[in-house]
Amino acid sequence: MPILLEERDLRSRMNNPIRKLLKPLTKQLINAAADATADPGSIIIGVKGPGIKSTNKAADWRFKIKNDIYSGNYTEIWVPDKGLFGLQSAYLSIFDESSRELIALHCDPRESKTSGLYKYKCGPHVHVSHTIPKVKKAHIALNLSDFEKVVDDLVLLDNALSRGVQMLADEIL
Repeated sequence: MPILLEERDLRSRMNNPIRKLLKPLTKQLINAAADATADPGSIIIGVKGPGIKSTNKAADWRFKIKNDIYSGNYTEIWVPDKGLFGLQSAYLSIFDESSRELIALHCDPRESKTSGLYKYKCGPHVHVSHTIPKVKKAHIALNLSDFEKVVDDLVLLDNALSRGVQMLADEIL
């Protein structure tokens, strides 16, 4: 069952839930906002921090990571679904000072169950960007034991993503 929200609940996510999710990574106040360039009917939520120039597209928005060497990008794509909005994807990417992606924490809860990658892509998974090609494309799943429960419940998904963000903050950044 997909994660669905009403538009007003989705817009309220731009306040505390997303800030709380990213808090382990950033010491600055970050702002979540809707991307005005999204496909008609869809809502893209992106995060940006002060003092970083960007375009109008959420995919280009950045916020500083605590160590000031790296920057991050976080987006959620919500698509129309039976009068509500369904979570298509949640992507956190970490970039070096030259804007090269280093590592990413993603989930694609609407990945087709018939896809050979469903159990790896659906729940939270990590991509290591600068390594051998096979590893770069790998979806290193973090919740294989309970991924179907996680991707059916926004609270469980937020908790799983929060643990992944905390792991990145503690172990890598």
